[in-house]
Amino acid sequence: MEKIIRQTFQTIARLTQSQRIAIFNILNEKTCGVIGVIKKGEFFSHSGDKKISFQNTPFGTIISSNETHTYSGGMIKKWGLPFPSYKKNNSNYDCLCIPLLGGEEKVVTGIIVVTQQIGITLAPARLQMLKMLTPLIATILEEMLDGQKDKIQSATTDDLTNLYTRFYFDLRLQEEVTRVHRHGGVFSILLINIDHFNKIHENNGHIEAKRVLQQIANLLNQSIREEIDIPCRYVGHKFIALLPHTNVDGAYILGERIRRRSEQSFFGRLDGLQIKITLSIGIAHNVDIVHSELDQDNISTEISKEEVMYRANTMLQTAQRAGHNQVMVWW
Repeated sequence: MEKIIRQTFQTIARLTQSQRIAIFNILNEKTCGVIGVIKKGEFFSHSGDKKISFQNTPFGTIISSNETHTYSGGMIKKWGLPFPSYKKNNSNYDCLCIPLLGGEEKVVTGIIVVTQQIGITLAPARLQMLKMLTPLIATILEEMLDGQKDKIQSATTDDLTNLYTRFYFDLRLQEEVTRVHRHGGVFSILLINIDHFNKIHENNGHIEAKRVLQQIANLLNQSIREEIDIPCRYVGHKFIALLPHTNVDGAYILGERIRRRSEQSFFGRLDGLQIKITLSIGIAHNVDIVHSELDQDNISTEISKEEVMYRANTMLQTAQRAGHNQVMVWW
């Protein structure tokens, strides 16, 4: 289904020759979700997990009229999503909004938003072709949101911790590698291990061990940047966080914050007793910094995702060999 959605966005992009496109699904009379977005030609899937209030926006008009409209271009800055606006603003684009009609009643179940440079409209033949595709797109979205909802949820969310799964991490890591390869930039990875977890399991039992995993997951969620960083349960009692737009200095600060919070906390058992938990953390980022003797400027070279993961794991093992409760960085 992910592949079909991606191909759908790519088809829309080719027809409209737009570098910024979003598709929203209508949840109720006030709220919509985000299916996905293309930003500067790069696709990001959201599977309807982001919810946005569209009260007092052009979406209300589109839903009531069932017709295509063009409005001034706005932006939901939190997620970088194009969104139509009744008011003129300083953006250099308009938003072409195309309703998706679904169900037997043919009500608006979703809206395609395509950005266009002000003064440049979509050719009538291309617009007509896009409108001819909207019933198919609506059907694809309905199948994804209805028949595939549970499957998507189970594939991307860990049942025990409610963090993302390793499967989802691998997808997002590939997207991040593609982004920095095209546009430049940096990302970092935190690989986190609960120290002496087998002993915790042995001394406290299976139920308490699972609660430890949940409490560390909560600590991780509370420490990262919401809607930016990607926290995941990696495997067993290991966690991993993908940190976009973050160099190793920033990643180290976050890693130390997480380590200290765990070290200074008491994790409660069901019987009221408390457990002390420490963490070992390995950190790596996606660039090599080469110091040139001939030039005062340092040279940065991009490395593969496999190498980033290898380095993060190496630093985690180094932290464990150094006595645990450590943060180690591949500078």
